[in-house]
Amino acid sequence: DWSSDVCSSDLTGVDDSALFMQTLVATISRPFVGAKAFKLHIQDAISKKMFEKHLAEIHNSPYYELMVKSGLDITEPQTLRATAKEEAFAGEALDVTIKVNGKEYKVLNTLLSPFERAFVSLGNNMRAIAFIEYAQKLESEGKTFENSEKQYKELAQMLNTETGRGALNKHIQRANELVTAGIWSPRLMASRLNVLGIADAISLIPKSGSKGYYRQMTPEIRKEAIKNLALFIATGAAITYSIANLFGGEVDNDPTSQSFMDMKFGDKSYNIFGGFTQYVRLIAQTIFGGVTRDGQFKEFSGGKDAGSNMLHFLRGKLTPISGVVADLMSNMKDFTGQPVTVQSEIKRLLVPLSMQSLAENMKRDGFSALLSTTLPSFVGINVKDKRDFTKGKITSSWDEVTNKTNAEILKAKGIEAPSIGSIKQYKVNTETGIMSDEDYAKFVPLVNKYFNENFEKLSSKQYIIIDKKTGESKYYNTMELPKDELKNKIEDAHSKAVEQAKKDLNLLRPKKETIIKEINQ
Repeated sequence: DWSSDVCSSDLTGVDDSALFMQTLVATISRPFVGAKAFKLHIQDAISKKMFEKHLAEIHNSPYYELMVKSGLDITEPQTLRATAKEEAFAGEALDVTIKVNGKEYKVLNTLLSPFERAFVSLGNNMRAIAFIEYAQKLESEGKTFENSEKQYKELAQMLNTETGRGALNKHIQRANELVTAGIWSPRLMASRLNVLGIADAISLIPKSGSKGYYRQMTPEIRKEAIKNLALFIATGAAITYSIANLFGGEVDNDPTSQSFMDMKFGDKSYNIFGGFTQYVRLIAQTIFGGVTRDGQFKEFSGGKDAGSNMLHFLRGKLTPISGVVADLMSNMKDFTGQPVTVQSEIKRLLVPLSMQSLAENMKRDGFSALLSTTLPSFVGINVKDKRDFTKGKITSSWDEVTNKTNAEILKAKGIEAPSIGSIKQYKVNTETGIMSDEDYAKFVPLVNKYFNENFEKLSSKQYIIIDKKTGESKYYNTMELPKDELKNKIEDAHSKAVEQAKKDLNLLRPKKETIIKEINQ
């Protein structure tokens, strides 16, 4: 799909995310190889000539033919062979051509090429250097491709997988073009499923199309792959806890939590595990039957909740164009629950991922945002800011809103305390239509105050319900109302609190008035 390719290429073009995404496991497992590859990828990003020189050295290596026979991936920019492309740069970039002194230049191609060279160079050199070192070791043991073909092929598969190029399930491989159009980097997903052993579990299911990853390896390669996984987990955890302790942060170590293994510092959180924790989190939530948010575990109410959780995970893996379609079909909300507009969706498709929130972050945090948000995102670290997310509890629990009896009734009915949205959710009468940080800081406690007052009035009311069939009437206190009725009244109290807070801050948008006049014939 051309549009999917265009958007993927443009959006992922401006960053060096391979450092903490595609090549993270390989770098931690083989730090000296990683250091060599890192140096080469910097040189290749700066100079096209150096990139071509280093790529030619791989092709001219006495081990190149062995790499090809073993199935080691050596990718190239703009190659015609689909299997030799890097997924992040698999499509044509939407470009503008200009003429200077009679010579044509493609603007975006010129800007994106250094990043593509860096991406391709890092993966190629991580694989090629490591393969040569392992091959020399195998040769010293008298093992050649002719007498140990399986071992060489498994070595290549391990190196491909540890640099984000996992082998696809055979059913998915048959529909690769369709899958690539809908899902972002399916080979990167496959590498995560392989390294974590999930593919091995799936392979136990008859006709699953998976042969597994570890279970089909020779003992020597399996031992190496498992050692690399253990080293990656131990090193990642050590770095995470060390940084958190050093800078006064905390680490979320609950695998059912939406922020599992995030380092939290105030409003911001950072995850350096290259997306691996997302899969661990999904499995843990499925096994334990619930999700932890804001420190509170909420059990799934049934298969529907568990299924929705899985769909939510998959929605986060969609390509930009597929994601926009999903947003438009989900009541104009993105997968985090944030409201979206047609304009914001167009911007999302055209602005590179690493740059999308730059202006807003700098407005919020000044130039420090370049170091605290933009730079980490640029190298592939997952950065989240809780100010960007829609849901944040007005109160930590019902116990802070009402008495113990009412709180227990509400919890038993499964009714959560209302949530307050992000700045973007509330339309106000400013030039931008969005609250300032200063106004929002005043808005939140005002909503708290008015909601508590509105709920106190609500909880003291009585209602009469008349059965239409029998004509019998019955009196109910608020807390005795059926769940849906009670939930609607609570939501109404919350909506009124929002309007009251806006009014206090002079942020209410004027209501449109329609005047109807009779036309005399």
